[in-house]
Amino acid sequence: MNKNILITIKKELRGIVRDKKSLMMMLVGPIMIPIFIFLFSYVYDSISKKEEEQYTIGVNYELNDAEKDIVKELNLDEKIYEVALMISGGKVTERQLEYAKEMILNKE
Repeated sequence: MNKNILITIKKELRGIVRDKKSLMMMLVGPIMIPIFIFLFSYVYDSISKKEEEQYTIGVNYELNDAEKDIVKELNLDEKIYEVALMISGGKVTERQLEYAKEMILNKE
C-alpha cells in the first residue's frame, strides 16, 4: 500500500514540475500580491495628498457713485464681511473672510 502511494506522489510531482506555467504561477503569484498592494497604496497616497488648487478670479466692474458712497461709509470689518459675502455667494466661512481681508489690505 505504501509503495502505491509513493508511486502516485512521484507521478503527481513529475506532472507538476513538467507544467512550467503552473509551477511559475505557484511561485510568482504569492509574491505579486504584496507588490500590487504596496503599489496601489503608494498611488492612492500620492493622489490623496494633492494640494488644493487656488484660482484667481478677475472682475471687470466699475462702481457707480451710490455704491462708492456706501463703501466709504463701511468700516474695515464691514468691508471684509461684504467682500467675503460676495466671494461665497451666501454662507461666509473663516477661509473666505481671510481671503477678503487679504484682498482689501492689498488693495488699500
